Amino acid sequence: MIAQVSVRRTVGDALAFLRARWRFVLPLAAAAGAAQTLALLAFGPNLAWLVILAVVSATAFAALIRTALRGPADVRSNVVGDAARVAGAVAIVGVIVAIISIVLLYVAMSIIIAPYADEIRAAGQNQAALQALMQHAISAQPGTLFWAMIAWALIAFFLTSYFYLAAPASVDSRRVIVFQSWQWTNRHILRVAGARILLLLPALVLTNALQTVVGLGLGFTTDDLVALSNQARANPSLFAVFYGVALFFQIAVYAALEAGLSTALYRALKPTDGAVPST
Repeated sequence: MIAQVSVRRTVGDALAFLRARWRFVLPLAAAAGAAQTLALLAFGPNLAWLVILAVVSATAFAALIRTALRGPADVRSNVVGDAARVAGAVAIVGVIVAIISIVLLYVAMSIIIAPYADEIRAAGQNQAALQALMQHAISAQPGTLFWAMIAWALIAFFLTSYFYLAAPASVDSRRVIVFQSWQWTNRHILRVAGARILLLLPALVLTNALQTVVGLGLGFTTDDLVALSNQARANPSLFAVFYGVALFFQIAVYAALEAGLSTALYRALKPTDGAVPST
């Protein structure tokens, strides 16, 4: 039997988690931000840095989930296994979202280039001509691409909402739980989505605002990625400071609230006997 879920209560539980555990959350966010910043300084923006970024992110989020579930006492003894399970669950969901994204992109591009089929055949292997045709087709039909992006965002949001309990379920059960968690959210998807919007949208706005204030204070243009990239190359040390502080806010505010919310929803929606389904 599945318990009913209250959007207001789960959001309140997530906020209560951050209030109660801020002494754990802040040092964790600082350590994770510092680790990712040091990796960026040591390796630059390459594959090694991306791997370290993924490992540190999974470890930090798993620690937040474990703390929300059981408290911080046994985080250290379970951190490696928890991080691996969270990474596995996130990777599976990511692959599903990626597959759907590719299909949606293929459909959208098929619609966009359909009126130019003859020109594309005439271009043959001329890459410059094909690229020019693609750019013209996209610019001539901006509405198609816009609605495709809207459709992708909605599909990705609701799909991740269906799998929103995967991380806390995986940590709690000590094995990767993804598809089984769908059973718990299936009849409550609008409440899960509503809780995410109610809590995480303001959290995202707050996080971005804090990051923007820090960036402006250090002289970085955070709303222009090209300008930010040029400024980072011109002053890498100062950019590392901004990057580390931005990650700190990302983990301390957004990731912590997401961990608290997913755990609160997991407690509300998992089977009342606490058992994880075996199929």
